[in-house]
Amino acid sequence: MKYCFYLILLSLFCLTSAESAHETRTLQLTNPDDVEDFVFKGKKSNSKTLKLQIANGKQATDTQFPYAAELAINTANGGYLCTGSWIGSNWILTARHCAADIPVQSVLASFGSADRQGQRVQIYVDNLIWMNSADGKHPDIALFHLSQVPPTTAFIKPIRLPSIPMEDFGYEGNEFAAIGWGQVSPGMFSRYLQYTYFKILTKASCNLGQYLICSQPPTGTSQLLGGDSGGPGVIVEADGIETLIGVNVAYVTSGTTIWQASTRVSSFLKWIQTQTGIANNPDSLIPTPAGGAACLTPGQMLKSKSGCFILVFQGDGNVVIYPKSGFPQAGTAVWNTKTAGKTATAFCMQGDGNLVLYNGNTALWNSGTQNNPGAYVVLQGDANLVVYKAGTTPNPQNALWWSGGLSIYPGKC
Repeated sequence: MKYCFYLILLSLFCLTSAESAHETRTLQLTNPDDVEDFVFKGKKSNSKTLKLQIANGKQATDTQFPYAAELAINTANGGYLCTGSWIGSNWILTARHCAADIPVQSVLASFGSADRQGQRVQIYVDNLIWMNSADGKHPDIALFHLSQVPPTTAFIKPIRLPSIPMEDFGYEGNEFAAIGWGQVSPGMFSRYLQYTYFKILTKASCNLGQYLICSQPPTGTSQLLGGDSGGPGVIVEADGIETLIGVNVAYVTSGTTIWQASTRVSSFLKWIQTQTGIANNPDSLIPTPAGGAACLTPGQMLKSKSGCFILVFQGDGNVVIYPKSGFPQAGTAVWNTKTAGKTATAFCMQGDGNLVLYNGNTALWNSGTQNNPGAYVVLQGDANLVVYKAGTTPNPQNALWWSGGLSIYPGKC
């Protein structure tokens, strides 16, 4: 079986896994002074019909996928299209093969309308980031840094990242929407943003490796074509919010079988957070009431919202974070207060911002974050226990103290 990329217009790339260590590569771009000077021959389509649809998919409305960005890319050898997802701040998540190993000169991102001839916000990209490895095995994911933050409107909104940074997170069997500004047939671009649905296959039926989602259209012959590279793969989670789980990168052939391959976003959450400061960590541990403390007592435990990690106030005086798969086996602890064998009565997130383990009125351990009223503590999806500044989002720059999470995530929750 051979895995190759067919979505990009200029070249073909062979698909490989990303199991080895990677270094982050960046490319600074110098853009034209005037947006009108930006020339891309394929940007405007000759299509004026609504019947042309991405591989038997559907035409999107202006507010349906407000995070989808059309990426018009100029190189020394010509121009081509990719699609990306606005994940917040100045950042777009897309495919590595849209930028790496290509003499990119400038990139223009367009937001705000599903119609190329509609009212759109256009912003240049000034920095490209992707991962390289010594053995040539590169994950097909990249970050584009915008020269300014897009305005948030009904037509332009960021998409949420997954909260669980694990390979196997239970989406198999579900359908996800694949979205793109690409071709509707070879050589023909639609005037309108298109989308279609794919069913996520189990690893037993299609395993493209640890970092890829394998899918097929549940009915019909839907297929991603050139220009759809880097586009969002989106599901609606149980809380009703859309979540970006995939970056569309390829179709894969084996005999007469065709699969769609998407880079698994959850496998790269730590890298994304390191580069951008953007993360989705909804798992609050102990909410601190105004002016008071919130405490655990011996024998109590708290699970993260995902259920993958458990914080336990043990009877031996130790407070320990375990992975669900390892609880309560010795040697599986991710972190602990190192107070085993001591008498402990309360583990409290105080109103002054300090996280403290007490024996009566005596502190046995603390985070040293006092004098930060309103600070809050979070057990994140990477098993990192973090105290954040009051009124801030859970990003690294807002952290006052952290326990240290997992660098290699468990294969299953």
